Amino acid sequence: MMRHADIRTTMNIYGDVVTDEMTTAGAKVVRLAFQGIGAQTERNGS
Repeated sequence: MMRHADIRTTMNIYGDVVTDEMTTAGAKVVRLAFQGIGAQTERNGS
């Protein structure tokens, strides 16, 4: 999430600090995003 120019920099520094709480929060964001896509598809009639 730090968005360094090289992903290896981010992963080498921060890759081991991902917590269960961060994983849970990320999963919630993904679910919300996909729910929004489904609702948009229904409104468009696709």
